[in-house]
Amino acid sequence: MTVAISISRLVLSVVLVTALVGLVGCTKAPQPVAAEYPLPVPVELALDTTTAHGLVPAISKWMIAPSGRVANWLGQPVDGKEVFEPINVIILDPIAKTAIEAHDRLIRASAAAHFLVRSGHSSGYGGIIDDWVYPELPVGLGDAFSDEPFVLSNNHGRIFGPHQLPEGWLFIGAFSREVVEPTAKVKHAYESMNRSRDAYAHGMVTQAGYSIVSFVAMGNEILNQPSRGTGDHDGIAVFLKAER
Repeated sequence: MTVAISISRLVLSVVLVTALVGLVGCTKAPQPVAAEYPLPVPVELALDTTTAHGLVPAISKWMIAPSGRVANWLGQPVDGKEVFEPINVIILDPIAKTAIEAHDRLIRASAAAHFLVRSGHSSGYGGIIDDWVYPELPVGLGDAFSDEPFVLSNNHGRIFGPHQLPEGWLFIGAFSREVVEPTAKVKHAYESMNRSRDAYAHGMVTQAGYSIVSFVAMGNEILNQPSRGTGDHDGIAVFLKAER
């Protein structure tokens, strides 16, 4: 069973603990539901975080791949460039009383927004909140939040948390859109970061009782690099808040 771990402890060891059991020397709540894969240990650029202008504690700029490096759309190049997968959604639930309730409310809200837990995707990713690494939601192997089955072009994402703050429970997420190309060697190809982020936010606001708090400049757009980019990502994360 895999739960959140402190990055500061990675220097000495990787701390794996059971869900709902407190971490040694820390009062922060661990992941309420166990993931079905080992938690990635971030290295190099995957350790990059931002305080997002003081709105939230330090959070990942990037989704962390199972290898511990920055997730790069399974290595598929776009316009000849490696594509880094940015964190582009921030979610705050000030209503939930416990981590389990926050987890369950997020699943229900995402379903109401038409982003169901669906299989057929890669998994094993992680994200950093306040110096702690969280495995992804949904927790099932091969699962993601998606607005269509994987055999169709779809918007999909992974969400990390919940992390307790005085204001409520915090999540971060990475969303992207893939297009299905049945005749191509690679059947699923990258199409957009912004469209997927916006589709999730639209569904959460119009169908799930969330509001948009702000648009946060994450500083995670990559411009004018010859071998690496972030597709159409504009460096912005939409900050959503549960209102009911």
